[in-house]
This record gives sequence, C-alpha cells and structure tokens, in this order.
Amino acid sequence: MPSTRGSSQWQPRTKPSMGPVRRACPASGATFNVEVGRAKMTSRCLWHACRALALGIVLMLLGAGMATIGYYADHLSIGQEVRGNATIRVRNESRGFHLNNLSYVGPIVMGFGGKLFP
Repeated sequence: MPSTRGSSQWQPRTKPSMGPVRRACPASGATFNVEVGRAKMTSRCLWHACRALALGIVLMLLGAGMATIGYYADHLSIGQEVRGNATIRVRNESRGFHLNNLSYVGPIVMGFGGKLFP
C-alpha cells in the first residue's frame, strides 16, 4: 500500500544539529548512510585527556627506568665488604635476581603507558 503522506518516494530523516549526511561511495553499491556529528570539547573532557596523557608519559618513563635498571642488574648486585685488611666484592644473588626481573616488567609497564599516550 503506498504512503499517503507527502510524496511517494522515501526520504531519509536528517537531524539539523548533526550536520550533513554523508553517503557511501556510489561505485561500491553500498546503501548505508553515515551521519557526521560535531563533537564539542569541554574543559572537563580536556582535563581528562591531559591527565591520561600525563599518566601515559609517566608510565613510559617509569618502564624505561625499570628496564634500564634490569639491564644493569649484574653490576648493581655487587657489593663491597671489608674483611680484615682487604676489600672484596661480593655478589648478592637474591638482589641480582630481583633486579633482573625489572628487565621483563619494565617493557610491560611501558606498554600500558603507550596505550594511554596517544
């Protein structure tokens, strides 16, 4: 049954506040419509974006520092002890193991920072 309202052809609805309606490329044969909206940047949104950016940068710097400390774990786990009249170097295996784990955790922390840092 044909429509009795206005014209006999179907016309898509457009929202005046959303801007122009963009259609798919006619050569592709697609028939869907894409509405383009105008986003408004509020000060609250800008504040959240700045916080996310700052947190991302801090996480990337923290991860880089952790990876660097993990790289020098062998050098940092050596301590000096005085025995009698001589000073000898003693390697702390437990400390070296824990510092070496930072070389694995650091890039993971950097990855989380990279997701927040656009």
